Parts: sequence; C-alpha cells; structure tokens
Amino acid sequence: MSRASATGPIGEVIARIVSGSAFTEWSEAPDTLAPFMDTSIETLPENKVRLHVAVPAAEFDKALDAAFRKLAREVRIPGFRPGKAPRKLLEARLGTEVARDQALRDSVPEYYRDAIASEALDAIAPP
Repeated sequence: MSRASATGPIGEVIARIVSGSAFTEWSEAPDTLAPFMDTSIETLPENKVRLHVAVPAAEFDKALDAAFRKLAREVRIPGFRPGKAPRKLLEARLGTEVARDQALRDSVPEYYRDAIASEALDAIAPP
C-alpha cells in the first residue's frame, strides 16, 4: 500500500504532512516544560545574562526514568536480556549518580531551550 492510498487515521496524518497543514496544527500544541519551570535572569556586564532554571522534581524524575531505560539498553547484566534489567538492580550495580548524570546530559538541552524561549532571550552561543 502506498502512502498516497493509505486510509484511516494514519492516512489522514500522512495527508496532513504531505499537504503541509500538519506543521501549523502541531506547532500550536504545547510541547515545552516552560509552564512547569521557574526561570529568572540576572544581568551581567558585557551584554551577558545568567539564566536560573528550576525544574520540578516530578519532571526530572521522568528524565531519570528515561536515563535508567537508556542505561539498561547499554549495560550488560548477566541473566538479563539487553534493556530488560530492573531499575533496582541497575541502581545497585551502577549507583544513582550515573543515571543522574545521564539524565542531565539528555534533558538539560531541552530545559535550556524552553528557558530561553520563556525569557525571550536570544542566545548567540551555547552555555
């Protein structure tokens, strides 16, 4: 079955993507953490600012869970298929610090992007 002849919900989504209407419809959906984050800026000399971002613990816990799932796929634990080791076992073997580091590496760019947008800043260089 070709994409042009697809029917049902998938066919409708493909048709919207092909016609270009999906981009305007989907871009209006809230896909940021900005309403949940507390952000503030501190003005520094030489046109610089310091951006302060506070993310709720519940949101970071989601990133931590995703980090443990990612680590489970990468780490080989005897007796478990790749990606199937339980979180408690990963915590015991690797420690929570490894997962926190991974969660920060994966989620900070998203938090940064949302904070820049919510404070209406123009970033000219990465942090």
